[in-house]
This record gives sequence, structure tokens and C-alpha cells, in this order.
Amino acid sequence: MDALAVPPPSCLGEVCWSNDQVSPVCWGMSLKQFNDFVAACRSTSVWALACEKGHVNLYDVVTSLVKPWTRNTGCGIALRMNPKEVLQAELMVSHSWSECMDQCAEALSKFCTRQKNLEDLAVILWFCAFAQYQSGDDPGDRGPTVAEQLALDPFGSVIRTLTSSGLGMVVIQTSLADVYSRLWCVYEIAEAVDSKAKVSMAYSQRALETRSGSFEEMLRARTSRASCRDPSGEQMIRQKVQQAGGFSRLDSIIFTFRLQAFQEMMHELHESTRDQLRSEIQKMMGHGGTDDVLEQERFRVAEEGLEQLEDARLYQGSGGLRFILYSICLGPLALVLCILALPFMILCAPCILLYRHSLKSKTEPAVARFMADDPEAPVAAERRSQRKEHRQGDPSARRKEDAGPPAPASYGAARGAGIAEPRRDASESGSDVGESFGDAGEDDELMLKRLEMAKKMAPQLFS
Repeated sequence: MDALAVPPPSCLGEVCWSNDQVSPVCWGMSLKQFNDFVAACRSTSVWALACEKGHVNLYDVVTSLVKPWTRNTGCGIALRMNPKEVLQAELMVSHSWSECMDQCAEALSKFCTRQKNLEDLAVILWFCAFAQYQSGDDPGDRGPTVAEQLALDPFGSVIRTLTSSGLGMVVIQTSLADVYSRLWCVYEIAEAVDSKAKVSMAYSQRALETRSGSFEEMLRARTSRASCRDPSGEQMIRQKVQQAGGFSRLDSIIFTFRLQAFQEMMHELHESTRDQLRSEIQKMMGHGGTDDVLEQERFRVAEEGLEQLEDARLYQGSGGLRFILYSICLGPLALVLCILALPFMILCAPCILLYRHSLKSKTEPAVARFMADDPEAPVAAERRSQRKEHRQGDPSARRKEDAGPPAPASYGAARGAGIAEPRRDASESGSDVGESFGDAGEDDELMLKRLEMAKKMAPQLFS
């Protein structure tokens, strides 16, 4: 599979950067660029030859295409595709190099599409095979070597950066390779857990539909069995994992977010697959498939998620049918009501405005004549103005007026002697009030006269 005769694709730009000159966090590429580069690889004869063994994995792509296209440049694919401006990563992709590249691209695209308020093609990825410079270890290459790049701690620095911003890390699982059989992926999840970064899981469709073992086995991970091609790198990774809490802790965490990923992707499963998963969960819970109480609770949650998904699917189907029927039946009726109401509103609006205008034209002259014919109106207004000024200038006088009329002297003497006060009729009461309030009583009498006069002159105001 000689790729020297295969020219570099047009998506690769000029060499303007080197991986030893740019921070690892900025070795990013957009999802669109990722898909464009995979499509360019897929169109070569090298890809067709690799497909003869069943599928194309990342080892095939790197060895036969990535290295020949970037040799002696010191620039990885991601930097090569961004000659004008480097891109800082928003999402780190953890994956196995033995996986099927078609399934990897499919799972990654679906994951980005599921994210809310996110334009999937604009996501900036950190994909190790395309982020790092891969030809540095070849004889005579200018470098940097893989070891020199790993000395910059690219995985750890990117994950720690994504803790405060970005989408965190997504783990890709395909049907042809277990991602946690690769020790570097174990190191990445250990760094993510230690940094408290967000971790998500993305399955390809074939990984969801085809399983070699039970559902429980699919959720479990045995990270201590993972291996690495480089013995020195393996020793370093195992030390870091032990410092982060050990392999058993990682297995439990991986179980949790794998189950969560299944719950999020239930709608992508075929109905028969969902039924099979439900029966397996019930069997494990009912027959003691696991002794861990926490895992039994997780399985119970998964079963409830399957049932809710089924109910939601049925409700959405019936809800759409009901909406269509309501629209067919009530739509014409609403249209007829609107057509009938429009002329009524057009005719009634001028009538209401004309009636209000005529009523105002009748009442205003009558009120003006009444005010002009009343000789006592200016005197009453002047009296009210003086009383207002008196109240504002003397707070004690305002309190006396607010307290009401003073009680007669005989009232206190009668109460002190235990004698009941004689009941007064309405005429006496009115006289006392008028005398006690002084000008207020005269104003009340004047107001009564004015009301009688207004009633005679403008009876329509009192009807």
C-alpha cells in the first residue's frame, strides 16, 4: 500500500506551523475538517486496498496516508489544515486505533449533532492521530518525535483546559474494538476524572445493534487488562492511573457513563434491540446477575428509561395525529368566526366613538352653565383654599380636624355619673355636626344645593 504516488488532498494547506512551536491545546481541527480529511482518505486507492481485509482502521490511515502526506514538515494534519490561524480544542476525542474509521466518523458526527445549541460542524476537535505529528520517528525526519511531543503532556494539558471551558471529552466505541483495551485511552479517562472534566460516550450504530456478550458485559470495563505498544509508555501510564485512584475506580466510573450514554441513545436503537435489553436488565435484577446494590439501582434506572422512551414514542405519535385532527376540524370554524366578527367590529367602532362624542357635547355646556349661574361657587372655593393652607401650616389643627367633631361637655359628665346619654334624632345630630365643624357644615349645605341645581339643569347626568 504505497501512498507516495497518492498526491496530498486539496484540504491540506501550506506548511506554516510546526508542532514543537504551537501549544498542544491549539492542535485542533473542526468537525467539518475532520470529515473532509476522512472523505479525502476514503477516495484514495490505499483506502480501497485496506478495505479488502474487512475495514479500515486508524493504523492503516496513519501509516499509509498521514505519514507520507506530512513527512519532513514537522506539522500534523490539524495544523496543516489551518495555515492562517490555529484552532483551540473544544472537545477531546478518546478512541482506539484499531476501530473502524467509518464507524468512528459516524459516532462522532452523531454525538456533536445531539449537543444542544451547537452547530455540529463548527466543533473544534482534538483527535490525537491528526493532532500530533506522526512522522517524527521515521529515519531522517526533521521531527519533532512522538516522545518529544508526549513530553509536552498533550493529553493532560488539553483535558485540563477543557475542564473550565468546552465540551469535555467524548469516548468513541465501535463494534470492532474495545476502546479500553488501549492503555492510552485508560490514561485519558483517568486524567479526565482527576480533572473533573465532563466525560461523554458515543457509540456507533453497529456497536449498539451488534453485541458479542450480554448487556452487562458491554457496560463493564476492565482497564487493568489494557496494553500499550511502548513498554516505557505503559509503565508511565500505569503509575498515573494509580495516582488518580486506581483501575477499579475507573471501571466503576466507566460503567456509569456507559449506561448514561445508552439511556441518551435509546431512540436510535431498533425496537427489537430495546426489547432484548429490557429482558436482560430484568433478568439481571431478578436473578441476582450482580451483587452490587449500586449496579442494581443503575439497571433499574435503565429499565425505567426504556419504558419512558416507549411511552414517549407512543404519546408523540398519537399527539401528532390529534393535532392534525384538531386542525382539520377547528381550523375552518375559527376562520368563519373571524370573517363574521370583522364586519361587526368595523361597524361598531364608529358608532361607539360617535355616541361618546355626542354625550360629551351635551354634558359639558350644562356643567359650564351651572358653574356660571352659581354665585356661591367662588366663595366656597376660596374657603376650601384657606382651610387647606391652615391645615398645612398648623399640624395640630390638622389632627383636630382629622379626629372629628368634639364631644359635647354634657357627654363626659353623663358618663362620669353613670347616666346614659339621651338618643338624639337625625335633625339634632345634623345641627351638632354643623356647629362643631363650623365652615364644614356650611360647605355640606352648599354642596346639597349645588347637587339639586345640577340635577335640574342636567338630568341626564343622574340617569
